Amino acid sequence: MTDEKVNSYRKKYWTRAREEIRNASISGELVIDKLPLNTILLGLIYRLFPDAKVIFALRDPRDVVLSCFQQRFGMNAAMFQLLKLDSAAMYYDQVMSLAEVYRARLPLNLHVVRYEDVVGDIKKTVSDLLGFLGLEWEDGILEYRNQAHNRWISTPSSEQVIQPLYGSSIGKWRNYQRHMETIMPILEPWVEKYGYNVSEFTFRQFS
Repeated sequence: MTDEKVNSYRKKYWTRAREEIRNASISGELVIDKLPLNTILLGLIYRLFPDAKVIFALRDPRDVVLSCFQQRFGMNAAMFQLLKLDSAAMYYDQVMSLAEVYRARLPLNLHVVRYEDVVGDIKKTVSDLLGFLGLEWEDGILEYRNQAHNRWISTPSSEQVIQPLYGSSIGKWRNYQRHMETIMPILEPWVEKYGYNVSEFTFRQFS
C-alpha cells in the first residue's frame, strides 16, 4: 500500500469518526473504536495508525465461544460462523491464530484486559488500563451504569451494560460441557496459551 493510499484511507476514517462524534454530541481527544473483530484488521490498523494503542480483551476461550453461540447477532458472513458450536470454535481458532501472527510480526502497542480481572477487581484493572492510555482516574468511571442509562446503546450486550458486575458467566461453559466435548480439542490449546486451567476456573497471569 502506497503512502498516498494510506493517507487517503486515514483521511476517510477520520472524516467518518468526526461524523459519529458529532452525531453522539460528545467531545474529547481520544477515540476508542470498539469491535472485537477488529482483531482481523490489526495489520491494516497498524499500517494506517502505527501509533494506535490496542486494547486486547481476553476471556476463557470456552466461555467466549459459548457466549457467541448463545447470542443472536445481526447476520453477516462473520456472524454466520457463530450459529453452530463447531464453526464458532473454528472461527475463534482462526481469528486468534491471525492475532498471534500480528503480535509476533508487528510492534503493536498492546494492553491485555481480562474479563475475569474486570469482574474480580475493576478498580485496579481500569487503573492499569488508564495508565496505558495516558488518562487520569475519575470517580465517575465506577458509575458506568448511570452513564449507560442516559445513552442509546445498540450492541448485543446493551442489557448487560446497565447491570452490576457479576461473576456468574465465568466458567459458564461447564454447564454445557457435554455439548462442547467435540470442540474442546480446538479450544484447549488456546485455553493453555492464555493461562486458563484446562479443567478449573482458575487462570495464570498472562505473559
